[in-house]
Amino acid sequence: MGSTSQMGAALWLQSRQAHGIFGHMPPDILIGTASWSDPEFVRDWYPKGLPARERLRFYAEQFQMVELNSSFYGIPDLRQVDQWIHVTP
Repeated sequence: MGSTSQMGAALWLQSRQAHGIFGHMPPDILIGTASWSDPEFVRDWYPKGLPARERLRFYAEQFQMVELNSSFYGIPDLRQVDQWIHVTP
Protein backbone atom coordinates (compact mmCIF):
# COMPACT_ATOMS: atom_id res chain seq x y z
CA MET A 1 0.00 0.00 0.00
CA GLY A 2 1.30 3.49 -0.85
CA SER A 3 1.79 6.50 1.35
CA THR A 4 -1.10 8.60 2.60
CA SER A 5 -0.38 11.32 0.04
CA GLN A 6 -0.23 8.76 -2.78
CA MET A 7 -3.56 7.27 -1.72
CA GLY A 8 -5.09 10.75 -1.47
CA ALA A 9 -3.82 11.59 -4.95
CA ALA A 10 -5.19 8.29 -6.25
CA LEU A 11 -8.62 9.07 -4.75
CA TRP A 12 -8.59 12.51 -6.33
CA LEU A 13 -7.63 11.09 -9.73
CA GLN A 14 -10.21 8.31 -9.49
CA SER A 15 -12.95 10.78 -8.64
CA ARG A 16 -11.97 13.21 -11.43
CA GLN A 17 -11.92 10.38 -13.97
CA ALA A 18 -15.27 9.04 -12.75
CA HIS A 19 -16.83 12.45 -13.43
CA GLY A 20 -15.13 12.83 -16.82
CA ILE A 21 -13.48 16.11 -15.81
CA PHE A 22 -9.83 15.10 -15.67
CA GLY A 23 -7.61 16.60 -18.34
CA HIS A 24 -3.90 17.06 -18.75
CA MET A 25 -2.05 19.34 -16.39
CA PRO A 26 -1.12 22.60 -18.06
CA PRO A 27 2.55 23.57 -18.02
CA ASP A 28 1.66 26.90 -16.38
CA ILE A 29 2.50 27.96 -12.85
CA LEU A 30 -0.59 27.60 -10.69
CA ILE A 31 -1.30 30.04 -7.87
CA GLY A 32 -3.29 29.16 -4.76
CA THR A 33 -3.16 29.12 -0.99
CA ALA A 34 -2.77 26.40 1.62
CA SER A 35 -6.39 26.55 2.77
CA TRP A 36 -9.76 27.96 1.86
CA SER A 37 -10.92 27.86 5.50
CA ASP A 38 -8.04 29.22 7.62
CA PRO A 39 -9.62 31.61 10.16
CA GLU A 40 -7.36 34.57 9.29
CA PHE A 41 -7.87 34.00 5.56
CA VAL A 42 -11.63 33.85 6.13
CA ARG A 43 -11.60 37.03 8.22
CA ASP A 44 -9.40 39.08 5.92
CA TRP A 45 -10.20 37.88 2.41
CA TYR A 46 -13.71 36.54 1.87
CA PRO A 47 -16.64 38.89 1.40
CA LYS A 48 -18.25 39.64 4.74
CA GLY A 49 -21.21 37.39 5.43
CA LEU A 50 -20.28 34.71 2.87
CA PRO A 51 -21.62 31.41 4.26
CA ALA A 52 -18.98 28.76 5.04
CA ARG A 53 -20.60 26.38 2.52
CA GLU A 54 -19.87 28.91 -0.26
CA ARG A 55 -16.19 29.52 0.55
CA LEU A 56 -14.67 26.78 -1.61
CA ARG A 57 -16.76 27.82 -4.62
CA PHE A 58 -15.75 31.48 -4.17
CA TYR A 59 -12.11 30.48 -3.62
CA ALA A 60 -12.11 28.37 -6.80
CA GLU A 61 -13.37 31.34 -8.80
CA GLN A 62 -10.30 33.34 -7.70
CA PHE A 63 -7.48 30.79 -7.71
CA GLN A 64 -6.42 27.93 -9.98
CA MET A 65 -5.49 25.55 -7.16
CA VAL A 66 -5.56 24.90 -3.44
CA GLU A 67 -3.18 22.84 -1.35
CA LEU A 68 -5.24 20.11 0.24
CA ASN A 69 -3.42 18.74 3.25
CA SER A 70 -6.36 16.80 4.66
CA SER A 71 -4.69 13.55 3.59
CA PHE A 72 -2.03 14.31 6.22
CA TYR A 73 -4.72 13.78 8.86
CA GLY A 74 -6.58 10.96 7.08
CA ILE A 75 -7.73 9.89 3.64
CA PRO A 76 -10.77 11.99 2.73
CA ASP A 77 -13.97 10.09 2.13
CA LEU A 78 -14.78 9.71 -1.57
CA ARG A 79 -18.09 11.54 -0.98
CA GLN A 80 -16.13 14.52 0.38
CA VAL A 81 -13.86 14.52 -2.67
CA ASP A 82 -16.93 14.38 -4.92
CA GLN A 83 -18.38 17.38 -3.07
CA TRP A 84 -15.18 19.37 -3.62
CA ILE A 85 -15.28 18.51 -7.31
CA HIS A 86 -18.90 19.59 -7.69
CA VAL A 87 -18.40 23.01 -6.11
CA THR A 88 -15.26 23.87 -8.10
CA PRO A 89 -14.95 24.56 -11.82
